Amino acid sequence: MNRVLRASAKAHHCNALALREETLDARINRTAGVRCRRSAGIPDSDAAIAVTTDQSSGMVWRVRGRVQGVGYRAFCQRQALGLGLKGWARNLPDGSVEVVAWGMSPALVALEERLRTGPRHAHVDAIEASMWRHEPADGFAVS
Repeated sequence: MNRVLRASAKAHHCNALALREETLDARINRTAGVRCRRSAGIPDSDAAIAVTTDQSSGMVWRVRGRVQGVGYRAFCQRQALGLGLKGWARNLPDGSVEVVAWGMSPALVALEERLRTGPRHAHVDAIEASMWRHEPADGFAVS
């Protein structure tokens, strides 16, 4: 009986994880256009292009908060490469981090969600986003 309960609990946990992933995907798709339109400097027409096409496009984010000296750029690199994006992340003199990424729009939306969270010791106060029009070299650099 104890084995059956454990198996049932494990199956419930797996179903909950699948539901959570499905919910996150639905949320990303539903809110992608809203998030892009709210971003500073992106006209609605550009935001619609960035979110609705299957062609590669680029975004640049300026991330403010406690994002230097906490592994934020390495975190960006891992996340971007995992999503199949290319670009770079670099520290700026004002204490913020600039992240440029190029790839498919759903991956860019997913990266932005992850940038808002950051690694464990980071604290993101604000993110400014705009379109990036120049395709970077392959890979994802940290400087």
